[in-house]
Amino acid sequence: METELDITGNLLVGVGYIVYIDADNNAVDCGPDAVSKSQLYLHVLNGGTTYETLTVDDTSAGALVV
Repeated sequence: METELDITGNLLVGVGYIVYIDADNNAVDCGPDAVSKSQLYLHVLNGGTTYETLTVDDTSAGALVV
């Protein structure tokens, strides 16, 4: 899989990517302990839209969200 340092242009079909989401802006609590489920929407330019429901089981920093 690619890392965040490898993504410099367009995403390629058939390649897995990891998305890091920092929900802490020091003002509003959008962190994982604020909700247990959330939707992530992906919009493709000149394409479609899809979404995934993210489930938070572990609120520690760096924990996997499925």
